[in-house]
Amino acid sequence: MSWIRGIVAVAALVALGVGAWRLTPGAQQAIPRFEPTKCHFKLGAGIVAGRDVRCGFVVVSENHAAPNGPTIRLAVAIFPSHSPHPAPDPFVFLQGGPGGALIGDFGSAITKQNRTTDYPANRDVVLVDQRGTGLSQPSLACKETTALDYRTLDQHLSPQQEADLTVQAARQCRSRLAASGINLNAYTTLANAADVADLRQALGYPALNLYSVSYGTRVALTVMRTHPQVLRSVILDSVEPPGVNAVTGPLFSAARAFGVLFAGCAADAACNGAFPHLQDTFYRVVQRLNAAPATIRTQDQTGKTYTVLLTGNRMIDLLFSALYVTPFIPALPAMIALADQGNFRIPSAIYGLLMLTDASLNQGVFYSVECGEDAPFATSRQVVANGRVLNPVIRPDIVVGQLAELKVCRQWDVNGVPAAQRQPVTSAIPTLILSGEYDPITPPAASLRAAKTLPHSYRFVFPGTGHGVYQTNSCPNRIVVTFEDNPAHAPDASCIAMMTGPQFLVPRQG
Repeated sequence: MSWIRGIVAVAALVALGVGAWRLTPGAQQAIPRFEPTKCHFKLGAGIVAGRDVRCGFVVVSENHAAPNGPTIRLAVAIFPSHSPHPAPDPFVFLQGGPGGALIGDFGSAITKQNRTTDYPANRDVVLVDQRGTGLSQPSLACKETTALDYRTLDQHLSPQQEADLTVQAARQCRSRLAASGINLNAYTTLANAADVADLRQALGYPALNLYSVSYGTRVALTVMRTHPQVLRSVILDSVEPPGVNAVTGPLFSAARAFGVLFAGCAADAACNGAFPHLQDTFYRVVQRLNAAPATIRTQDQTGKTYTVLLTGNRMIDLLFSALYVTPFIPALPAMIALADQGNFRIPSAIYGLLMLTDASLNQGVFYSVECGEDAPFATSRQVVANGRVLNPVIRPDIVVGQLAELKVCRQWDVNGVPAAQRQPVTSAIPTLILSGEYDPITPPAASLRAAKTLPHSYRFVFPGTGHGVYQTNSCPNRIVVTFEDNPAHAPDASCIAMMTGPQFLVPRQG
């Protein structure tokens, strides 16, 4: 079972005021360096290439310990500030996953209209695809695992059958990537952190303001530990701090998130009246669909239609993934109750959008990171023991999926991280920490854990919100912009008090 769905430049070189855009001929082969290219993603409304965005690659060493060895290329998209007096330090995005694409998924969401309202208007905004992801080169996409996901959409597989096929596909992916000359040990959080420092140098900025989400927060925290001199401020959105185990942790976070949804509906008079005993209904639906799956038609983000055999296990995955997406949360009680009546219109509407997105996540990066940083510190016995927090109806699907990740890691064969990397990060760099109440993978407790060793941090939990708080509501957007204006002081967060839990969709009376 996959728990990652997880949820993404200049008009004139002189206007930027940064020397890196005026490289001398003798410096062209320096490492790191910037190489301009065309923008290979759909631009947002009103964005003009060359005026509102500039694209290229930052060339860095594949192995930072061997600077004269092979190089790789990190894709970047730079949206310049059009302020008359722009700040010298940019707003840099780090995506999650690990392995998630950013530029192709998020670049088109930046438009001429929202560039000056939802993002710091007086700073350049820089999107970077981390090594091995998105438009960066080489790509660590696992076409084998993606093909498996699509090939089995209309098949009724047990959790163990699905796990066995996944392990086999991952083995094939690893063999292909290694045969192509890719050093799988070079795709790590430590390497990503060093890339951030190289990006600052190549683009000529004096310092960076990092916005990070999900796994990107682990990268940002590592930059705080290993390259603090390059940072002015950090935003940690949906925190995955070092030491939180990505193999065993989802067992607890899934149990918690489902519980938050069921309790949220029970506490809401209208939702509870329309959908009483929602928890029991959900488990009944899972059992019924595993015994007799329903066939649904669904569309992915491109509009392509697929036939999916909706088993109970796929219903578990769908509910978990839907909790990531704040706008979907209000419809989830109705989705469960309607499914109990044999109505699957909501799964049909959202399944393709949520579950058919593996093409934007490079599984090879995910395995290199997880197998070096999390799997060495988890055992099969721990997974089985921790799985006891889950209801027995959904336990097999989730536990078997996490056990499969351990099996993949035994054959992925990468080095484990130094023990020090799993220790909490202590830093006085101004840090804004954002958490969503309904987040199914990085719960608020993880952000509290990170905040304990960040004395200059401001932590906020947003009601009714899933994974990735920024850009879900005008309130967190204002807090982010205010923080970037003056990270030395706590931002005004009074708007959170005006937010409520999900406005659950319930049938109209009468």
